[in-house]
Amino acid sequence: MEKSTKAKIYAGITILLWATVFIFTKAGLRYYDAETLAVIRYILASAGLIVLIFIKKIKKPDLKDIPLFLILGFLGFAFYIITFNRGMVTLNSSTSSVILACSPIIASVLSGIFLKEKVSIFGWMSIITSFLGITVLTLWEGVFKFNTGICWILLSAVLVATYNVSLRKVTEKYTGMEVAVYSMLAGTLLLIIYLPASILKIGSMNSVSFFVVIWLAIPGTVIAYIFWSMALEVADTTGEVTNFMFITPFLATIMGIIFLGEKLTVATVTGGILILSGVIGYSKYK
Repeated sequence: MEKSTKAKIYAGITILLWATVFIFTKAGLRYYDAETLAVIRYILASAGLIVLIFIKKIKKPDLKDIPLFLILGFLGFAFYIITFNRGMVTLNSSTSSVILACSPIIASVLSGIFLKEKVSIFGWMSIITSFLGITVLTLWEGVFKFNTGICWILLSAVLVATYNVSLRKVTEKYTGMEVAVYSMLAGTLLLIIYLPASILKIGSMNSVSFFVVIWLAIPGTVIAYIFWSMALEVADTTGEVTNFMFITPFLATIMGIIFLGEKLTVATVTGGILILSGVIGYSKYK
């Protein structure tokens, strides 16, 4: 099988698994609060990652890099998962997924500010288009009906973008998989502050709620990151793989309608079209 075909298959599997995260998070929040769901998910995922470290013989991080991994773990995992879960409490899968799709554009804005990367006029037009989409989602029903979930998910997108921009120097020394593994373990460590309260709620788990967190932890996190790393490793160009991320909102929306009975609103369709048009346009003209 050609490397390009392998990359597309691996990326397709990853995107499919990531799309299910929106559905299972929404389902999990019926049983747990945002913090408890985050803690249980990442503790189980970390157990899987520790096994992966031994199987793949992933090299240990240098002691001097541990503070950096703690920062990455805070941005891309600990704080991110709390904001994401809180946003999902009031938003449906389609709305949250299209807002989160803005993270590549936010990363480019941050790169322009802090790394002095230049953005073309078409790139800026795309950025403006996406943020118009967010404005539509935010104000469609009027300012006084503002959904705080949009703020939480938008903050999640900013955190993901900041995490990705911060990876620049780290990936010069570590592989993408190594960075993801140690950042996630660091993020789990930081979430321990919620552990005492969360432990008391574990006893009330039933078979359904247990399956939900297992899915979020293993297929939705560990297996998804493995396939994503494999896709980036065999792909000829990064864009060949990352372009698959534009499919996530579509898949999450369809899954939300089928499995959760969510309704597709005019605001989501209109705002979603603007956001994804901006993201796709930016990817093309950057």
